[in-house]
Amino acid sequence: MAILEQSAVVAFEELASTLRHHGAPETLVRRAMIAAEDERRHTAVALRLCAEPELPAREEAQRAPLTLLELARLNAREGCVLESFAALQVAWQARSVAAPQLAAELAQIALDEASHAELAWDVDAWLATVLTPEERDAMELVRREATAELPAFERTAAWLPEVGLQAQADLRQLRAEFVATLAA
Repeated sequence: MAILEQSAVVAFEELASTLRHHGAPETLVRRAMIAAEDERRHTAVALRLCAEPELPAREEAQRAPLTLLELARLNAREGCVLESFAALQVAWQARSVAAPQLAAELAQIALDEASHAELAWDVDAWLATVLTPEERDAMELVRREATAELPAFERTAAWLPEVGLQAQADLRQLRAEFVATLAA
């Protein structure tokens, strides 16, 4: 979780830079930077939970801004689908975990992730104003493909109850409802 959260910091910083490069509304750029700060906090929470002092430093290469179509594909997959589902899953975990402190931390992370998902859908709406109809249709396909990649929750492990993931059948139902909602 800590590694994923740390990667999300970089992803949101790159999103802000790419949005600015393509002339997106400044509110979207600011929200991407706020999301990067949220992910820094999430990284710290994850490190504290696993009793690790820090992650190894990652050398990040400076990349050229994505094209609008590359941004749209990445946003459709990572933001609209995966971030939206992550918000639901973490909210579910917060209600399912036994430890009160962990439940509170997961609840805050779920709120942040929901905000990030909302940002993704707002970026999607902005992109719809600058993409061609064919490109917009392609993004719908990207979203459908991403839903097929969502976790099926078939794993079992002794530590799953500690993080609120003990009821696999309920998680499968959450996934199914999310996929149906996106399809609608």
